[in-house]
Amino acid sequence: MPRVEQPFGVDGYVVTDLIGFGATGEVWRGRDETTHEPVALKRLWEPASDGLVLRLREDAAVVSEIAGPHAVRLLEVAILPGGEVVLVMAEAAGGSLGGLLARRGRLHPSEVVTLLGPLAQVLAELHRRGMIHGDLTPNNVLL
Repeated sequence: MPRVEQPFGVDGYVVTDLIGFGATGEVWRGRDETTHEPVALKRLWEPASDGLVLRLREDAAVVSEIAGPHAVRLLEVAILPGGEVVLVMAEAAGGSLGGLLARRGRLHPSEVVTLLGPLAQVLAELHRRGMIHGDLTPNNVLL
């Protein structure tokens, strides 16, 4: 069950408003205090443990090597006082596939092809590097 509270603090970022939540955490909009670039901050439901933090940092290293317009950059894995974990990511300004489907319903077949080709490429690259996404849903396909 989501625990929507007042925004939390992550050093170097301003947290503004809740933009969604899913199976693994809640996602907040924010911005980098230095560059003013928009970011998304995903506060995980699972508290920090040595195993979780190690896995997330390993995943972050793999994700940072996948460059290109179809992979969201993971900027930082932040551990907050009290053991909360926050993933700081570049914001996907186009929203999510889930949001698009909620607004429009079905996609035209050409849109599906346009969307699934790059998604398959990113997933194949992750799998080639030994990583499995683990939470692939329309709300996690970002545009």
